[in-house]
Amino acid sequence: MLAREVRLANLQAANAKKTAAAREAVSRALDELTLASAAINIKAVAEAAGVSRGFIYSQTELRAQITIASKRAKSKMRATSTTPHEASLTSRLEAALDTIKELKLENRHLKQRIENLTAQLLDQTMNK
Repeated sequence: MLAREVRLANLQAANAKKTAAAREAVSRALDELTLASAAINIKAVAEAAGVSRGFIYSQTELRAQITIASKRAKSKMRATSTTPHEASLTSRLEAALDTIKELKLENRHLKQRIENLTAQLLDQTMNK
């Protein structure tokens, strides 16, 4: 039974390492696409990162980051392509408010994730 638990722990550790590497690749790809002023969507980010779209869809925080970056890129393109009229300023304000809401939600999710990971780490160190 002990050997089975060790194998299971090793598999979980390997899976966590693989997931972390994929998440890092997605973050790098998102940064690169943003700097290049390229189209930002899940398909483009997945291709640039070398991961599946399914992986990104399974990662709530990554999807939120991609959505935010996509909206920023679109509002940036709108801001540079037209002169500011009241309607465009209103739409930019709405986009900024949406971005703020999404960032607050993402922040809340990240804080929860940190709390969960801290609790898991504490449990692991206490069980040793």
